[in-house]
Amino acid sequence: MKNMQVLGLFVGILISNAATSATIFEGEQGETLDFIGKFETGGYFGRKYNDVGGEWTYGSGYVDDSFMSFSMTGKTGQVYTRLEFDVERQNWTADNEFQYVIDKAYAGWDFGNGHKIEVGRTDTAYDRYDSFGDFSVYGDSGTADVEEAGDQDSTIKYEGEFKGIRMGISHSEEGWDENETDSREDRVVNGYIGYFTDSYTVLFGAEEVDNRGTIYSVHGEAHIGDFALGGFYSASDREEREAYNTLDSELQLISAKYNLTSKWMVALTYSVLDVEFETIETTESGFRVWVDDEWTEISTEYTYRPNVTFKMQLANGGESGSYGYGKVEYLF
Repeated sequence: MKNMQVLGLFVGILISNAATSATIFEGEQGETLDFIGKFETGGYFGRKYNDVGGEWTYGSGYVDDSFMSFSMTGKTGQVYTRLEFDVERQNWTADNEFQYVIDKAYAGWDFGNGHKIEVGRTDTAYDRYDSFGDFSVYGDSGTADVEEAGDQDSTIKYEGEFKGIRMGISHSEEGWDENETDSREDRVVNGYIGYFTDSYTVLFGAEEVDNRGTIYSVHGEAHIGDFALGGFYSASDREEREAYNTLDSELQLISAKYNLTSKWMVALTYSVLDVEFETIETTESGFRVWVDDEWTEISTEYTYRPNVTFKMQLANGGESGSYGYGKVEYLF
């Protein structure tokens, strides 16, 4: 395992050195090949529990959440492809080691006028707008965002736009890499539909997973000059596999944002999570659920350059009490 980690990091370094320029090939017929890189470094300060309810046992008050992503995209006519390689901290596990995964591998057809179809390992349609209306710099650092399926194997996805109405729908077969990436659900069908204008947006999303249940949410945003108000309501009826047999929950969130300058943003977010369950089993590792939590988060984001952003967030509520989150993002 350690040898694989060293090999993965070495490959990442090679790719990053090659990705200093965006476009690495342009053909005579208009075909292109691009490299895109993203590096994030930062983490949590003083947080007690991870995203899946396990209690962190680190000696220090800091838990690393660094992340690197390198992708290669190609386009020829209406056909486009993407291969994405991620290096990420496993901060949902006890060891929090780096893991190296192929996060995306898909091909698509762009019909023009906002319509496209993608096939392969890609994110589901609902995943694109799961935290819409939340202006905090790290949406699930408090209660959690809408926990729909993310990147999934064997996915076919359609997205389109009709005079301000945007929609998407995707179908994914059961994933087989449960311990590696987001592709750990059974067969998934989800989608969204929303009405978008320059001043406000209203959006609805829903998902059904075989043997697990359903999720749906309603999202909204309104913009008035440098001020914006947003929020969403989400309800889930899920059958969980491990700590509890059934779990019904409602998540309500309201968020406000103000642009102090063209580069500096501040946001305030308040969220409430109500959970109803039938049975709970607490394991030796400290697994438990977030029950009837309330969170208040203050966020700030500073864009130093178009490709360099500093993000900080202070959260208070739930069983973790108060803690902080900070990250620097660098795009190349």
